[in-house]
Amino acid sequence: MSNQVESKEILGALDPRSTFTLPAFEEDTTIAGPATLHVNASTTAPDTYFVSTLEVVTPDGKVLPVEAGCLRAQLRDGLERAVPVTPDEPHDYTIELGQTHWRFKAGEQLRVTLSSGDAPKISSTAPAGTVTINHGSGTFVDPTVLPPR
Repeated sequence: MSNQVESKEILGALDPRSTFTLPAFEEDTTIAGPATLHVNASTTAPDTYFVSTLEVVTPDGKVLPVEAGCLRAQLRDGLERAVPVTPDEPHDYTIELGQTHWRFKAGEQLRVTLSSGDAPKISSTAPAGTVTINHGSGTFVDPTVLPPR
């Protein structure tokens, strides 16, 4: 997976995004059912938002959204109560990306984008801080891949 950080100007503010792109599919592949992003990360702030989009990158470079999900860091254990985030301490976060059904054509790529907002749909009201994504076994995307026909 390659990782790059992009900064886009959205509504007059910089919106940094991390993108993770898998190699191109060698054959047509269908994902169907739940898709989940698991992230091991720390933040310098007492709370943050994670907004993630599952995307298709076509061979000609077009990017198409498939599904999206978001999570407030303090609600990582459920919506019943907020659990404080200890700044600079790594935590595991599970971001549900919804129910998918997408057929990737050979040559297309699966890409995951992660940010702290999705203006104008989701404005981050979390305190300012830096998020560090820890790469390795705790950070991965888990789509449901159907067997080939």
